[in-house]
Amino acid sequence: MTLAEDRAASTADVFGVSYRVDEYDCLALAQALRARGLDVYFVNWGDVDVQASRLRRVYHSNRGIYVHDVTCAAFDAVFLYKMEGFLREQPRFFAMVAMFEASCVTVINDPATIRHNIDKHYLFELARQGIPIIPTCRLTVNGSAAKGGAASMLTHDAGAAIPFVGLIESTHERGESIVLKPWRGERGDAVVRLDARAPRAAWHELARNIDPSRYLAQAFMPSVRAGERSLAFLGHTFQHAVIKFPNPRDPDEFRCNESLGGTVEPYRPTDAELALAGRILRSYEALGYPVHFSRVDLIDSPQGPLLMEAELLNPSIYANYLGRGQAFGAAFADYVCTLLGSRR
Repeated sequence: MTLAEDRAASTADVFGVSYRVDEYDCLALAQALRARGLDVYFVNWGDVDVQASRLRRVYHSNRGIYVHDVTCAAFDAVFLYKMEGFLREQPRFFAMVAMFEASCVTVINDPATIRHNIDKHYLFELARQGIPIIPTCRLTVNGSAAKGGAASMLTHDAGAAIPFVGLIESTHERGESIVLKPWRGERGDAVVRLDARAPRAAWHELARNIDPSRYLAQAFMPSVRAGERSLAFLGHTFQHAVIKFPNPRDPDEFRCNESLGGTVEPYRPTDAELALAGRILRSYEALGYPVHFSRVDLIDSPQGPLLMEAELLNPSIYANYLGRGQAFGAAFADYVCTLLGSRR
């Protein structure tokens, strides 16, 4: 199980984990796996030697000790759970995924799914299968709007390419706000909103500092203040849900990340949300990418729930946060044992 290690908290017989929401679920997962007779190891992905296909240092959870210089072929299954800084070191990350793919029968999530899900282009593939997504477009560098403005993102097909300057001019003219997200990003990093209330000159100033090839553009959804719904799944089976809110003390903040002051509460999804989340995972798998450990993020709209993101890589599940750590750990351990039984 790969984890983001808090090295300052690690000792000779304790593996320190970094984040309560993200990582402390691992303790319940490990406990449930041990109860089913499995040996469980924690590894900081910084201790993976990709060239040698070995792990320099791993923590054996069953015995409470560190083991050194372990071959990757020694493991029946690898759970790529948390990798601190993996987006900053993508070549090494992808090399690690390929290493585990070649060495282990079972990798969660599936390596093909990991490679596909790291890039938000998957939204357009799902949209072509009929999944309702937030109005989203690609950005091109050249071009500007003629008098009256180019067509709004809201009237474009999902995935349409729109000149960045033209989008700024036409969207501001219509009084619409837009959100720019990196194609590859997490935790709200580098996500910005172009607010319709700001002067057009401020938009253009921001645009001068952005490489549009690295970003997608989405219509800003004011309903985000009413909460982003996050539904957790194992395979196609729903587990639990939370609703995440932006910082209540900052009316201009729209990101729901706790690191930015966002809050999280238990949530009971509607039948429509459950149905859409199930469709999303089935559609994703129909593309050829297995789903195992997933979080589906939805947002409300006048037309019904829309997909924000399908998190199949590095998802926070919030089980321990909700007091469901043991129950979810048991479900996860059963799921892993079933996978191992079917693949041996």
